[in-house]
Amino acid sequence: MLAVADCRLPGDCRSSLRELGFEILPLPPFPALPAPVASHPDMLLFILGGMLLTHRDYYKIAKREIDQIKSAGRLELVLSDEPVGDKYPQDVLFNAAPVGRFVFGRADSLSRHISEIAVQTGAQIVDVRQGYTRCSTVIVGESAIITQDRGIAKCAQKCGIDLLLVRPGHVRLDGYDSGFIGGASGTCSDKVFFCGSLDTHPDGEPIRSFCSAHGKKAVSLGEGGLFDAGTLFFI
Repeated sequence: MLAVADCRLPGDCRSSLRELGFEILPLPPFPALPAPVASHPDMLLFILGGMLLTHRDYYKIAKREIDQIKSAGRLELVLSDEPVGDKYPQDVLFNAAPVGRFVFGRADSLSRHISEIAVQTGAQIVDVRQGYTRCSTVIVGESAIITQDRGIAKCAQKCGIDLLLVRPGHVRLDGYDSGFIGGASGTCSDKVFFCGSLDTHPDGEPIRSFCSAHGKKAVSLGEGGLFDAGTLFFI
């Protein structure tokens, strides 16, 4: 199975994933995005209902990697020509969080293709204020999330989704004051992986307990502080 990751994923996280049997597919940067997040999967890709969405200009850069993802997941490729930039919210075109039958995102900043994919798959777009929605959301399961964003938490609660609200911060993202808890995570089967050690987060134990309550095991991939690598995508 592929673990799609930022090309700058820390070495200890890479080693842990390889030991668990994953093939790591590092994504090259997209110069149109801010440099610290230019290789983040959650800024570059959106996957739902057998469809893989990315920007046409990024596909020109990362054709080999995108084609490998497409092949591994037997996905239909959708390419966007929409304007993208290095200033918020022009950088959140694909930053949406699919949770069960809902897709959370800042509706006025998302790619129109996400709305089209949602319609095709019977999913409902849930408008939230936070544009970095996927970055801010640990998708534990189809009806459970972890987030540090109160706006996302409020909307999720209205949708009947179980949630754990954790303290903001305590996640490193070079170039910014702090990263996001969702960007430091990735879910595959019965495991929720974290880039770094949950022991360094003040809500580490509640995170473990919440994952366990939903049939998932929280796995720390490193020994240091949590690191926002733009969400691990498993294909």
